[in-house]
Amino acid sequence: MAKGDVVERQDGPLGLLDFPRDVTAQTRESAYHAYNELARARVKAIGLNFDATDYMNSAGIGLVISLVEDATQAGRKVYAFGLGSHYRKLFSMVGLTERIMLVGNEAEVRTHVGLPLGSTTVDGNQEAPSSTA
Repeated sequence: MAKGDVVERQDGPLGLLDFPRDVTAQTRESAYHAYNELARARVKAIGLNFDATDYMNSAGIGLVISLVEDATQAGRKVYAFGLGSHYRKLFSMVGLTERIMLVGNEAEVRTHVGLPLGSTTVDGNQEAPSSTA
């Protein structure tokens, strides 16, 4: 796995795709590899995690559109989080918000899917939710 690869995680019916800092044409192969792993696992929902993403060019937007199209055609619910206001607006302008739900963070995705609020790691282990006292 290279530094700029998309990484998949799974927790039961939820699959998560963690996008790298830059989402460009070079991201395509790892994104589809990660998505196909989740598809083979028959996840019911996909969370697109853009927490680490700082830059997305037109090829990167096209990649996201393709992934969303594939997921929705397969009957999967798609969520996206970690987007700045610029990318939220762009996703709306290209019609992505008609097919996905934009949420604030992974915890919101997990709530929508009906999972506990802990975060799943790449190796599938559960992390304890952080407390804010």
